[in-house]
Amino acid sequence: MRKFITFITVISFSLIFACCQPYAADIEEFLSYWSSEAAVTGFKITSEYYRNDVGVVCLPSDRDATVILTVRNPKKFRFVMPTTVSDAAAVIRFPGLPSPPSPGTDYTLMQSVPDTLELKYKSDFLKKYEWGTADIGPVITLKSDDGKPFSQTFRTNIMVNILPPKITKITIAKSTDPTPCYVVCCEIDGTNILDPVNSGGKLHGDIVALRVTKDGGTEKTIPISVNGTGFDITHSGGKLLSPGSVTPLFSDSSYTVPSGQWVVYLKTDIKPYDLTAASPHTYRIRLADRKNLTSDAKETRTLGYSVDTSGFSKPWKKVRDAVANVADGGVITLSGTINATNDADNHGHIEISRNLTIQGAPGNSPVVLDAQHLGPPSSTNIAESHRIFTVKGAVEVTLKDLTLKRGKDAVAANKVGSGGGGIWASANANLTLINVTVKDCISKAHGGGIRYDHGTGNKRLTMINCTIKNNTVKDNGTTDDSSGGGISLPWCPYTAVIDGCTISDNVIDMSAKTSSELRLEAKGCGLACSATTDSITIIKGHTVIENNQCVPHTSKFCDCRGMGIFCGRGPLTIGENDKGDDESPDILRHGNSIPASVTAVGTALYIKKKGTVRWLSGRIHNNGSNANNSIKNDGGTLYNRSGKSPS
Repeated sequence: MRKFITFITVISFSLIFACCQPYAADIEEFLSYWSSEAAVTGFKITSEYYRNDVGVVCLPSDRDATVILTVRNPKKFRFVMPTTVSDAAAVIRFPGLPSPPSPGTDYTLMQSVPDTLELKYKSDFLKKYEWGTADIGPVITLKSDDGKPFSQTFRTNIMVNILPPKITKITIAKSTDPTPCYVVCCEIDGTNILDPVNSGGKLHGDIVALRVTKDGGTEKTIPISVNGTGFDITHSGGKLLSPGSVTPLFSDSSYTVPSGQWVVYLKTDIKPYDLTAASPHTYRIRLADRKNLTSDAKETRTLGYSVDTSGFSKPWKKVRDAVANVADGGVITLSGTINATNDADNHGHIEISRNLTIQGAPGNSPVVLDAQHLGPPSSTNIAESHRIFTVKGAVEVTLKDLTLKRGKDAVAANKVGSGGGGIWASANANLTLINVTVKDCISKAHGGGIRYDHGTGNKRLTMINCTIKNNTVKDNGTTDDSSGGGISLPWCPYTAVIDGCTISDNVIDMSAKTSSELRLEAKGCGLACSATTDSITIIKGHTVIENNQCVPHTSKFCDCRGMGIFCGRGPLTIGENDKGDDESPDILRHGNSIPASVTAVGTALYIKKKGTVRWLSGRIHNNGSNANNSIKNDGGTLYNRSGKSPS
């Protein structure tokens, strides 16, 4: 009987448990739901914002701002969102404000998806608290729409402060002082500077300083503020000038002093006409507000010793004097067109015998030095023909943004210092040419445009984006050869890099030769290079070598060895690995109209015995009807890695 009762009891409890299981699950879910916590775990700002010097987020007030709040919400609660000021207090508060803002008018808070809230501040609301006058950061305590409260509270600090306006442009001018100084002219974006904020203030009325760094040194603060019409500079201690105290550095129109209510004129301590301190200096400038937010910095450089030759009767002399007297390592900046004339002292080659940079004024019209082929002396012409630049000694020289034209070297071939109608450089000089044009120059010796002389020393020539055009070697001497209608490189060790240049329409003119030899020789009407085993020439970038020619003697035959390029004993590299045609050298249009008395040997390229050419990329094409004669390998070595065939 006892066993039977036990059995019945077990069966009964089993039936009861089975019948109550759904209710137990419901209770578990119920308890889990009401014990779950939801909380804001972080945020991101999808609109423009900044951080001040202590890391607080700053929103600009000239547009709406959106803050995306990330919510931990495992039960996917729907939260109460504020619609009125009275019900907002239970959900979102702004303890940093003097009075609560109005939802819908000043801001909105919405739950877009279960784990995301979107807080959007309206621009009109933000404008009330510009300049960082109050903390508009929220304190958020979540509450579900079925009445469940949550204990965790989220808080963050947010200020309203727009960055100071951008410096849109910087130009260089000079002060009107008897001994002028460079002036940095900063044009400021004044579009919204005077927009109303803070119930009567101006959007950028909190600007307090110009911050200036010279040559990477310690940043200095110069007081400046905004009034109702422009910038107030009265407290700058004379470091900020009025427009009337500033004048153009050069007379060229591109150096006009900017004007307007939102231009700042910073007077530097650098003098543009100081020959003893002719180095450029870098200025980094930004605007700062009272909360230490700053605009993006703008940089500019002074121009070393500035030479404005406009209005001078002897501009060539002024340049020569500057080059002769400027400090070693100095920078000379030129402007305008500088003509040599027959006037006393206003002609003659410009000798460079120290480390020096000569450049055209940045952003200015092209700077031209025109020697004008002055011709021989006479009763009415006291000037002699002369080249433009002579570079002597173991010096570092850079020429930049210049056009050199109509130079003429009249020294006979095989004489010391001969050749180079535009530029002559000694064997131990290092020369860099950037954006330099040498055209319409002539010489009796090698190098109608440019000549590096023979000698000792391992020199370096760098040419970037240069043009060597319409230059001529016209030798009336007794030698049987001439070379380098455009450029002649020396019989000594050197490294030359020619990058993105044009060498075109240069000529070796043999018509005036007085040699007794029956056959004359022209080497490299465009470029003569790599004369010795340890001379290195590299032609890269989209360098174009085009239509260089040879003019024959009236009664003698002439062998033209390389109308485009003559390669002697050293290595010559054309192109670069893995470069396309549009970024590689192009050697073309040689040999299409060869005079009957000229025998062209390698119309595009001649390789002398022991010379080595590595053709890595680019094209050698359209160099006469005989494709086999476009490259003449006369006992040298040619590595054709370009995948192209010459034509």
